[in-house]
Amino acid sequence: MAQRNDEQDEQLAQALLALSRVMVALAARNLSELDADVTLPQYRALIILTSNGPTRSVDLAQELNVAPSTLTRMCDRLERKGLIRRFQRDGNRRTIWLGLTEEGRDVVGRVMRARRDEIDTVLATAGLHASRRTLQLLHRFVRAAGELPDEEWWQRWQVSADDGDQIGPERKTTGASRRH
Repeated sequence: MAQRNDEQDEQLAQALLALSRVMVALAARNLSELDADVTLPQYRALIILTSNGPTRSVDLAQELNVAPSTLTRMCDRLERKGLIRRFQRDGNRRTIWLGLTEEGRDVVGRVMRARRDEIDTVLATAGLHASRRTLQLLHRFVRAAGELPDEEWWQRWQVSADDGDQIGPERKTTGASRRH
């Protein structure tokens, strides 16, 4: 029986890998179709800023697994596009904080809504319907991966372009506390 579980676990991992390819393709297609002028790595940075709120640049570099210099160049581009802003807190000029602008938040929202529409189409085409057990398993998987459930994520999205100095401590996270 242990072999059957190992076999089933392997099949589950393979199915999730295939699903991840589908989700990345949907994200890339939505970015392209919406003419967002944002690369997938840049979009991932916007998603992290949406989920975490204003974030220190060093923490964002760590979460994206990129060198600080790479993040600086990425942020230069995002700032020129008006999607993020850099700022300082508490008079500390050495620490750079990053936050979404309203335009950045709107780009993320448009892409997420387009992706949701496409997911709904795929579900309808496949004739798939949710069961309570499936939903529980997916929510557990999302949490275990360090992501937010969709409802909570959209709540964060609504306030993601707020003034960084007004964000409460519950929104201040570090790279060590969340994985994206």
